[in-house]
Amino acid sequence: LQTSINRIGAPDFDVDAMAEVLLSSAIGLNIFIRAAASNAARRPMAHATAKLVRGWANA
Repeated sequence: LQTSINRIGAPDFDVDAMAEVLLSSAIGLNIFIRAAASNAARRPMAHATAKLVRGWANA
């Protein structure tokens, strides 16, 4: 996570776009959790969101 945070300062990192992606993911996760019959359904999407943020370090 620290590497991802450091990457945010890079000149080619579009913070606004990534903030929109993260916000959309959070809203989607919230909707998914509310719609799912089981709380276990949230786990794959939460892991995917975490993987997305970690991937910013390599962008």
